Amino acid sequence: MKLSIVLGTYNRAHLLKRSLETYVRQPFRDFEIIIIDDSSIDDTFEVVRSYMGCIDIKYIFIDKGDFRWRDSSSFINLGIRAAKGEAVIPTHPEVMMGEMTLQTISDNMLHWHYVCAKPYYLTIDDQKHIDEADWQSNVLNITKRKGFYEQQSAEHSGNEQYTHANMEKHSKWESWVFGGMTKATWRRIGGLSESEAWGPVDISFVNRRKILGIENTTVQGVETMVVHQNHDDGTPRDMKKAIENTKTITYYTEAIEHHV
Repeated sequence: MKLSIVLGTYNRAHLLKRSLETYVRQPFRDFEIIIIDDSSIDDTFEVVRSYMGCIDIKYIFIDKGDFRWRDSSSFINLGIRAAKGEAVIPTHPEVMMGEMTLQTISDNMLHWHYVCAKPYYLTIDDQKHIDEADWQSNVLNITKRKGFYEQQSAEHSGNEQYTHANMEKHSKWESWVFGGMTKATWRRIGGLSESEAWGPVDISFVNRRKILGIENTTVQGVETMVVHQNHDDGTPRDMKKAIENTKTITYYTEAIEHHV
């Protein structure tokens, strides 16, 4: 099954480069990457251009006058509309693939299912470790590096270096660190809810899927696990506020939106 990977980004070129390297080295090749850039002023475009001859990349530059950064949701919906794949996976520029992530996702994708890979979050020290190491020589074996996976993923261990302590929702709530659905399913439900605040997009997406009866499948195994690089700015995110800002959805018809 052809996959379309959709990611919105803003000034994360240094993380995106490492992420794209893992796509290049995937044994599974039937995929495209749609990068929606929210007017980055770093070298994001140069990084993307350096990989255009290696993998199928569509680069969309968004002018600030047309969009505002909204937790990537509006960009993801734009990417879903542009996707050519049978399945569409929203993700983030800092997410690195496991060796068999794409193949396993493709093998398990079914209509009216949400299929995702388990994320492993890096602490600040973990991030320094790969920033300083020769990561390119064995990027797909990153899970075998000394120190990785010897303790729980940062969001579960309560590590003080990981300020997004409430991010355990990505395992409990089956969120979209790396996961997706068939394009037909995305079109049927109307894409992601669009919000100008962090949090409501994730919470709404989970609630909508529950109401719509979309089954969650988390693919298992170290080779399918994805690594979420650390980009903390030291400011905890307010989950309580995010929940308060999320529209309550009760009925099936409310769970169908019209963004794609």
